[in-house]
Amino acid sequence: MYPARQQTGTELFQLVNQAARAFPRVALYFENSILAQDRAWLSSAAAAVSRVERAAGKLIVESPAGLGARWKGDAMVNGRLWPATDGETIWLPAGRHAIEPSKTQPSLRLLDFSGDLQSASALEAGLEIGYRSDARVFALFDRQPVRIEVDGEPIPAAARKVEGGWQMTLPRGQHLVMVRSTPTT
Repeated sequence: MYPARQQTGTELFQLVNQAARAFPRVALYFENSILAQDRAWLSSAAAAVSRVERAAGKLIVESPAGLGARWKGDAMVNGRLWPATDGETIWLPAGRHAIEPSKTQPSLRLLDFSGDLQSASALEAGLEIGYRSDARVFALFDRQPVRIEVDGEPIPAAARKVEGGWQMTLPRGQHLVMVRSTPTT
C-alpha cells in the first residue's frame, strides 16, 4: 500500500483495516505520508476484530486472526492465567476470548512473538505455547529460559539477553513448546 498523497487518519485507518481483513499479513511503507499522530493507531486499525464488548468486568474479543489487545497488568483469558503479555498488550490467538484482570502473575511471560500464536498456558515455573509459522520464530521472554522442549523433545536453551528481555529462535512449522524459567525438580 503506497498512498500517492497524505491521507487523513480516517481514510488511512479504513484502508489498513480493509487490507487486514483481506490478507493474513499487511506491510506498510511510508516516509512522510502518515502523520505522526496517526502512527500510534496503525496496529489497532490493522486488527481484524469481529466483536469487542465489555460485560461483567470482562473484555470480550473475537477475531478471525490472532491479535494484540491493549491490556494493563496481568490477565486471565477464558478463566486461565495468561502468560502472553508484556503488561501493556495481551497477545491472543484467533477465536473468541474473555479477558479479565488477574491478581496472579505468570512465572514467565512471553513478551513478544513473531509466529502465529495458537495457544498459551501458564505453568508453575514457565509456560507452554502452541504456534504455527512458515519461517523461524522469534520469541521474547521476561526471564531467562533454562529448559525448552519442542514437541516433547529437549532443545538447547539458547536464549540471548537483549534489550527488554531474553530472545530465542524457534523452528518453523507447527509446534508445541514448553519453556521453563527455573529448573524442574
